Parts: sequence; C-alpha cells; structure tokens
Amino acid sequence: MNYKKVIIIIGLALLFQAETMFQCTTTLSKSGNAHWRAAEALMGMASTADDYEQVAIELKQVAESDPNYAPVYMKLGKLYTQIGNDKGESAFDLAEYYYDRCQEVCSDSADAVVVELAILNALRRKFANGPNRFVGTWGRWYEGKFTPYVEISYNGSGYSFRVVDFYANQSNFSVESQSANEIIFTYTSVFDKRDELRKKGWTKYYDDCNGYADPGYPQSGKYYYNEEKVKYRLSYAIEGEMVVLKYLMIHTDYYLNGQKTYADTETNFRRPNKLVKYQ
Repeated sequence: MNYKKVIIIIGLALLFQAETMFQCTTTLSKSGNAHWRAAEALMGMASTADDYEQVAIELKQVAESDPNYAPVYMKLGKLYTQIGNDKGESAFDLAEYYYDRCQEVCSDSADAVVVELAILNALRRKFANGPNRFVGTWGRWYEGKFTPYVEISYNGSGYSFRVVDFYANQSNFSVESQSANEIIFTYTSVFDKRDELRKKGWTKYYDDCNGYADPGYPQSGKYYYNEEKVKYRLSYAIEGEMVVLKYLMIHTDYYLNGQKTYADTETNFRRPNKLVKYQ
C-alpha cells in the first residue's frame, strides 16, 4: 500500500473515531444505530473506492431511518469526497449534496460544512486538472444527441481504452494493440451494391484507378465493381489535451460478380477528429 492510500484510509477511519464538531439534539434509532455500526465494521476492512461505496450504502440506511441525524450527512459528505478522488464528478456532486443536507438539518454545522466544501472543491479541481481529466466516455454530438465512441479509464499509471461505438459491432472487429495513450483496432465491412444497382437499372459501378492502387493493379484507367470488402484500421488516442479518432488505413477490395477487379489502400488520409467528453 502506498503512502497516499495510507493517508486516505486513516482519514476515512477517523470518520468513526472522532465526535462531530457540532452538536444537534437528535439521537439514533435502533435501526439507525445498527446500520451505523455496520458502516463502522465495513470501514475497518475498506481499502478501495468500491469498498467505501459499500460503507456509504449503510450510512444511507441511517439517513433513511433517521433523516434528522446530521452527523450521518457529514460522514457521507466526507466519504464521497474521498470516493471522488477515484470516481470523479458524480461522487463529488453527492458529497456536496450531503454537506448541504447536513446544514439543512443542523444549522450548528454551518462552519464545519464551509471547511469541508473548501476541501471538496480543492479535490474537485485537482481531479479535473490531473490525469483523470481524460477518464470517461468520449464521442461526438450530432443534432442534439451524443454518440459514444470510446471509454477511457485510468489505473494510476496509465490509461486503458474500450471501443463502444458501432465499429465494435462490425464483422471481424479486433483490437490490434493498446498502449498507455492509444488503442489501435481494425474491422472489416462488406458492401453489396447489387440491390441499389438494380434499383437504378444498372449492373455495375466504375471508378478511376489511382495512386493508392495495391501492387499489381494499374494506377490509371477504370475498374468495375458491384461489391466492396473494406478493412479499416483506426485508433483512439490522447494527444496533448485532446482525445482524437485517427484514420490510419482503409484497404478496399473491389469485386464484380464475385471476381476481384481492383484493390487500393489509403493511409493517414484524414486529419484526426477531435472528440468531446460526455458530461
């Protein structure tokens, strides 16, 4: 266990060892006291953010049975402040909510709440400006709807990526490699053009040969096709202060009635697309 973890665990353990800094007249019911003791026991074994959330479940039971017991809101606020160090804004928001509830049910807690909110906001800024600023779901907004592309997590030493957009559901999707700042993946799609050709009264499309032609195929003239098999190689990467989608390669095989007529490969042909984080 590293030094930082020791400090956090000691600090959270003190939630149940020290009396609150304010006094209110309510006392715990039998049910509330039982859940409070359960929270104490769980805290003694907790070492991760997920463990602390289990403690929070017991404390929420206290808040439900004893809604005017201010110390439970103070302790929930402190607990979610620490959870926020790992899980971010949603936990910080819960901490702020519980501090507000504490002050609502016990005006004597106002000074203590001011101090805790200052700590909360300092940790919130630290989280937002640290490595965790990239943690979350990234994608793009279009016509008021957010489409997720990739989920990024951080384990304290590096990032990991999980592709969640439509690419992951394509045939032959495969993760090629993953580093601390990038995931590279490939997938293959088949485009059968014969139905759309029939609707137009045609039997085939044609296009110009070009400088992207694979070895053995001409770079001038025309080729004909009614089916395409396309292999894409893309990546999601953290570059500077951005998360981007990069098109690394598109390889296309063209077929006419089952016979291969042409093939070309384009690499790094588009500028990276900047993604946004879902809030």
